[in-house]
Amino acid sequence: GMLAAARRRAGHLPAAAFVRTGGRDLAMFADASFDLVFAVDAVPYVVAGGAELVDATFAEMRRVARPGGDVLVVNYSYRGDLDADRADVAALAARHGLEVLELGAQPFARWDGAVFRLRRPAGD
Repeated sequence: GMLAAARRRAGHLPAAAFVRTGGRDLAMFADASFDLVFAVDAVPYVVAGGAELVDATFAEMRRVARPGGDVLVVNYSYRGDLDADRADVAALAARHGLEVLELGAQPFARWDGAVFRLRRPAGD
């Protein structure tokens, strides 16, 4: 599966860890333990689970990001309304004390993926 492929490609990196998690509860990770929290095409399924799950997931992503670390989400939802996604992510960032660096940018030539790049403040 996907984790096995990731281990084959990057398992030799000493700081790499590959763990399957539901996202809502990242309790197995210490506070401020990651430079980057990266979710590609995962958050739309969280969004489908409802606002409470989204809020808990963003709280956990922020918690495990180190001060100055990024939370990078590619695709917030699959509802086909990028303006609504931008508004939702901006509100989540404000509620969870995250700085907005990218709000729905679409930098890919062959994919319509929307990038939301947030940062836990460095002095946090």
